[in-house]
Amino acid sequence: MAALEKSPDGSRFFRKGPGGDAGVECYRAEPDGTEVGWQAKFFDEFSTSQIQQLDKSITNALERHQRLKRYVVCLPVDLSDSRVGKSQTQLKRWQEWVQKWSTARGGGKKPLLIELWGASQLTDRLTRDDPHHAGRRLYWFDETVLSPDWFGRQFARAAADLGARYSPETDVNLPIRSKLLAFARDPLVAREAAALADRLDEKGQAAANAMTRLGCVTESAVPVDILALARPILADLERIVGARPADPLPWQDVSRGAAAMAAAIRTLHDWISRVAPGVKKGSISDPASSARSELFRISDAVDDLKEVADGPLMRLTNTASVVLCGEAGAGKSHLLADMVADQLRSGSPALLLLGNRFSGDEPWTWLQQRLGLGHLARDTVLGALDAAAEATGRRALILVDGINERPGLTHWRDTVAGFLQTARSYQHIGIVLSCRTTYLPYFEESLPEDRIPRVEHVGFAGTDGQAAAAYLAGRGIVRPGAPYFSPEFNNPLFLKSCCDLLDREGSKVMPRGLRGITQVLDFYLRAVTASIERRLDLSPRLKLPRKALEALTLEVVARGNNSVPFVDAHAITEGVRSSNGRADEDLLTLFENEGLITVEPSGPDEDASDHVRFTFERLTDHLGARRLLDEHLTEDPAASFAPNTPLGSIIRGDDAFALSGLIEALAVQVPEQAGRELPDLVEGLPLGHPCWRGFRRSLLWR
Repeated sequence: MAALEKSPDGSRFFRKGPGGDAGVECYRAEPDGTEVGWQAKFFDEFSTSQIQQLDKSITNALERHQRLKRYVVCLPVDLSDSRVGKSQTQLKRWQEWVQKWSTARGGGKKPLLIELWGASQLTDRLTRDDPHHAGRRLYWFDETVLSPDWFGRQFARAAADLGARYSPETDVNLPIRSKLLAFARDPLVAREAAALADRLDEKGQAAANAMTRLGCVTESAVPVDILALARPILADLERIVGARPADPLPWQDVSRGAAAMAAAIRTLHDWISRVAPGVKKGSISDPASSARSELFRISDAVDDLKEVADGPLMRLTNTASVVLCGEAGAGKSHLLADMVADQLRSGSPALLLLGNRFSGDEPWTWLQQRLGLGHLARDTVLGALDAAAEATGRRALILVDGINERPGLTHWRDTVAGFLQTARSYQHIGIVLSCRTTYLPYFEESLPEDRIPRVEHVGFAGTDGQAAAAYLAGRGIVRPGAPYFSPEFNNPLFLKSCCDLLDREGSKVMPRGLRGITQVLDFYLRAVTASIERRLDLSPRLKLPRKALEALTLEVVARGNNSVPFVDAHAITEGVRSSNGRADEDLLTLFENEGLITVEPSGPDEDASDHVRFTFERLTDHLGARRLLDEHLTEDPAASFAPNTPLGSIIRGDDAFALSGLIEALAVQVPEQAGRELPDLVEGLPLGHPCWRGFRRSLLWR
């Protein structure tokens, strides 16, 4: 580490070998002839014996290195400075030793600069996030330190993999964000508790004073001491304000205390009616009216306090894991990425893993491999994350986006319970798993809602169009004249897709007449294919990009795992139009550039074969549904969905839950093409079947 210190150009560094060290372990000779020396002492205390050893070393150093200008003493401890009683502290002894030797040379020479590298300074150098220090740390201790820069690099890779699904420049702050911040033990929890405590204390004092005045006037004993009931609540709120990330927060105690206070306030109202029955209400100067007014004020404060304590926001602070659910395109990926970015800005550890990169290994093994920590023991990695979180006073978040993504869907269902159970042993680690709502029934046993809380992301819904309007304003798009958006425009991903289209076409006005997800997707796909046709100077009549897209869709549907090996996908698009080996002519490359598909490795091994998948899963489902209907829907829709037919097998098959997204897309498109509802064509299915679930959800998208 001494060799890594910054030095003037032309300096030379010398290490001493075994034997006599002449007072230094190593030294640096600088261009002007002066020297800097380092001396290491393995002390576990610092008293007279240790000072004598240092005296011997520095005496030798000054004799053998007469141009020594700086002397660095390295100790594996931080010197104590307790200042209890009259005993001399370790730090004081050090300071006196430095004072003694810094001027020991005399003769008009410059004072010797003496510096201490204690445990803190050594640790600081060991944990610096640059290749040189990291390499020495790995060589000597075989350890990888999870530094802020390391977390930042992991997030940068995940954000790049998200591509169009994460666009921080057009972020819209939604209410759901505060729920995840509470789960992360963000300082907002402490601020909320402090604000509640201040209000309760203020209103409680005022109410108690008013009751005392009324008691004196009426010469009646006040039956309830408001302040006595408030004190334990204030103590609980104070504990919440000062809590560490692993401490359970006593919100239930706060709620019970608030309920007791509410009952006591009702008792006091009854008492006022008895002791001052003839007092005219509304007279400000009358002590009874004043007491009533103060009781109403503290009652409001207590009601608000109980609402917060019982609310979903604070319940999340005492759970170790949570499921973020929502429809496809609701913005789950963007929200998780935004959470990680927020955590990292505050210096707190956070990791984002993408479910579509799941390799089928045991989840913790997969996580370590994705992070480049496969050489370490699982508990070592978790212990490091736990320690990093404890140091910042907030939770370390591990966020896995899309456990419903294929091909890991079945594997996550079978292993996620053990994954969460392992993490519970580390009290400073919190885990967020995102899952598309369509697939939640698939995880009913492994992620029971009564044990793993769920937070639903509804996109821009529930904001009266304000969030969508803010997004459009951020993109410079004129909002439609209608008072409300169509339901699909509450979906951030599709709203983004439409804005991207308008940007491509140089328009700032949302087109009229878009009705239903099918037309929105057609709008999107028309723009993508038109852009490619213009770029390649293709005849629009040939529809070559659209044909290639349909052929690729058919292959994705046939494989049933949302992806196609890159080699096969490329062969499909090349079969429609050959690129002659030119990337700028390659349809698959252009689909990727347009954000329609993504090309990614099938596993953590960088040498693994690449796979192609559609960027947005709902788009895959609708393209697949359209292709299936084009191929298999006849003039007799009921016969098309009969048992053992391709369409009927999808609905009635054993893996119907795994195909819920595709079935939901069929529930949208079958009525549009056949004029019949999907459940009417496959009668006899139970109401909990994906066909009925898909039908109900399809109503918003039609």
